Amino acid sequence: MKRDIRALYLTNLICHIACDWIFAVFVRHYSFGPYGVYYCEGWMSTAGLSKPLIMVGYSCQGTMAVGIIMVVSSFFCLMIRLHQVTVTNVNSRWKLSNAVQFIIYAMITGICVLNVAGCIIFSTDVDNYADLIKDPELAWMVERGGTLLLFGEPGKKSRFTTEALFLLASACISIPLLLFFTAHAMIYLHRNEKLALSTKTQLLTHRLFSTFELQLRGAIMFFITPLIFMITSSVVDLSHFLPDPVFAALRFLTIMLVGLTPPQFGLVFILRNATHRKMLIRRILKI
Repeated sequence: MKRDIRALYLTNLICHIACDWIFAVFVRHYSFGPYGVYYCEGWMSTAGLSKPLIMVGYSCQGTMAVGIIMVVSSFFCLMIRLHQVTVTNVNSRWKLSNAVQFIIYAMITGICVLNVAGCIIFSTDVDNYADLIKDPELAWMVERGGTLLLFGEPGKKSRFTTEALFLLASACISIPLLLFFTAHAMIYLHRNEKLALSTKTQLLTHRLFSTFELQLRGAIMFFITPLIFMITSSVVDLSHFLPDPVFAALRFLTIMLVGLTPPQFGLVFILRNATHRKMLIRRILKI
């Protein structure tokens, strides 16, 4: 594996660990659609800081956005670089110069930074916050302590809608680009697998192809889909369209799946390596 690819792999794994720490320890958030609400009870909320200081100085939404953005930007750079390494020895129109790659990375990073700013600016409490927190579905969270960020109520336009629309526009720009480069690399690897001359080459090519495929599936299942539901349900009252049991189950599943994003990403690389699999099995058997 090339040095830059290894460095990007390591960076991406570190970003996943940092994101996991933010979501599970530092912020520890829960979303409860159809309210536009994020309840946080992590270190940020239990350190004795006042809510205005938390929301203005740190911002629960902004901190979570930083965690997500780190994962997205590092994963994007990794996949683009892997694609370029894949097509290095072929005559492809999609081989990009270093300058073009840098421009793409800078564009994605800029979009991510703007989204972090949007999360901070538009994540402010509604005017009738004091009345809404008396609702039984919210009152129990207030009694638990922590920080309750309430930026929307069911059936009414949320001030976070502006950021949600900007996030949608950002996704329309970046996700198709990422999916194209990933799919193009997968197609090339699949074609190269059939043309490989040696058994070792076939094995290595197939392993890399499978890793690409698992990465893409994992990102869609554990990250993109739950995140879309969480953001959509916070600005649109989906309870009118979904039965209550289904909506309640989705609220639970989205939180669980997002929390499992870093572990599943790391497991892809562990389980795809025979040596690492044996080490993991030995450790489990010793428990």
